[in-house]
Amino acid sequence: MEKPDRKLHVLVAEDNEMNRVLISRLLSRRGHLADLVVNGEEAVAAVQRKTYDLVLMDMHMPNMDGVTATMMIRGLTGPKRLVPIIALTGNALAGQREGCLAAGMDDYLSKPFEAADFHAMIDRWHVAKQRPHSPGATVSPSE
Repeated sequence: MEKPDRKLHVLVAEDNEMNRVLISRLLSRRGHLADLVVNGEEAVAAVQRKTYDLVLMDMHMPNMDGVTATMMIRGLTGPKRLVPIIALTGNALAGQREGCLAAGMDDYLSKPFEAADFHAMIDRWHVAKQRPHSPGATVSPSE
């Protein structure tokens, strides 16, 4: 796989403080910049204010969950609605990934995750960012 050569601007929507700290550290170790929010409402507002390369979206948050926030982002006008969104969830039940994709998310990573798996996911989408994609498509960034 080709190595990404520029830093990403990533929005992390996660209500658990320890998870936010961990994800932020993992991203910063690779030189990426992270904005942190604690619920779906804040995530939608952040995407409306700023252009991100990637959104990491927890599924279960207070006020607005990740699925609802994703559907609202996909309903925006302009290119911001196309930001790649990766679901982060502790729910690894069968069908969860398909539900995330159906909601307009681009990929799925279950928690807890290994740092190597997290970095591989970020790197795949970093490289895929250079290619057009369709939100919620079942085509993976490695194709």
